Order: sequence, then structure tokens, then C-alpha cells
Amino acid sequence: MACGRVIGVTAAILEAHRLGVAEGPHECPWTLDYQREASRVFERLPAWYESKVAALFGRCAETMNSCSIPARLAQDWVIVTESMVTARRAILERLDSADPDLRSRTSSLNESIEELETPPFMLRFDALAELTSRAGAMRLEQAAIAVRQYMEAPSPEFLDDREHELLRRLANGEAIADLAAEMGYSQRSIYRALASLWEKLGVPGRKEGIHKASLEGLLDTATPRRALPKLQQSSTRY
Repeated sequence: MACGRVIGVTAAILEAHRLGVAEGPHECPWTLDYQREASRVFERLPAWYESKVAALFGRCAETMNSCSIPARLAQDWVIVTESMVTARRAILERLDSADPDLRSRTSSLNESIEELETPPFMLRFDALAELTSRAGAMRLEQAAIAVRQYMEAPSPEFLDDREHELLRRLANGEAIADLAAEMGYSQRSIYRALASLWEKLGVPGRKEGIHKASLEGLLDTATPRRALPKLQQSSTRY
């Protein structure tokens, strides 16, 4: 849901630009400076609604920081995580400035976010477009789409270290006979191992297995999400 909101907002910004709204100065619409300016565009929204948005973004960032991803998604992951963390902080800062008691009440809203499916009224996407460069909006949209696709894709059954090594070496073009000798398989057991591997990946054979593994990042070295480099500035923990 959180990535869907980001995708929807960036798509609306890009449409506003297409319709003639001038681009804004922010080329990285995931930084705290940008989010503080953008937050003021939403100040007509009910406080309860903004609190739930902040809770949703916080929960999403927490989830994204908790596990590993393929290296190919590292930059997209940083951008989306940064966007969630800074948006949450900017919302809470502005709500606190208007009502110091709101943050203490936010925790009671965290468990119920269903109302976020439908915004209460039309938002000023033209005002957001005036803050945001087209390139920045496109980059954030692309990152959110990549992250959502990764999170929604069905994961293959867990592969152990030996199966990962077998996949990587097959993808590098090594002969099955050489793999069997070097990895300690007999001629019969290497084919049993391969049959099990293709079954776990849900593919009929080597060509399809390597293709699927490449698309899903199984040939990359997994990058711990907590160790990802920061863009522009360090995120403030929430």
C-alpha cells in the first residue's frame, strides 16, 4: 500500500507536468527538505488521516530495513526507504507544531490503516508538481515500482548455499560433469540435485532456471538492507 501511494503521487505529478505545470527545483523528492515542503501541501487533510499515513510509512520502512535484497535493487531500495522515513518525519513534525498531543495519540492509530485506501478529498498535485523536477518524480516512481514488484512477486522455495553455488556456476557456463567432480556429486546425484533445484524454482530445466534466477536476483550476492548506503543525507531514525 505504501509503495502504491508513492507511485500514485508521482504519476499525478508527472501528469501535472505533462499538462503544463512548471517543474520544481527538487531533483530528489525523497529527502527530508523536500518532504517538509511537500507536507505543507497536505495540511488541509484531517490530522487522523495524516497520522495514519505516517504510521503506514513507518511500518513500511521498518519492514524494508529488516531483511535482504538482491544487489540489483540496492539503489531503488535506498530511495524508497529514504522517502518513507523522511515523509513520516515531516508529517509528524508538522502535526506536532499544530497539536503537541498528536504524536502521543499516533500509536493508537497504527493498527488501523484501512481508511487510507481512499483519500478524503482531492489533493493538490499541481502544487506538488511545482516542487518536483520531472526527472526526480520519474526516478522515485521507478524505484517504488521496482520495490513493489519485488515484494509482491512469489518467492521461490528456499535454496540452500549448495544450491545457490550450483546455480551460479551453471549460469557461468560450467559443464555439469566438471561441477559434479568439483562439488563431490556422483553422476547420478548431480542430476537428482538439478531436478530438485528446477522443481524448487518451478521451471522445466537449466535454461529457464538460469533465466528465472537472473530475473529474481538469485545470482546476485544478497545485500543486507540495513547496510545499504545513504543517498544525499542520512535518514533520521523514527
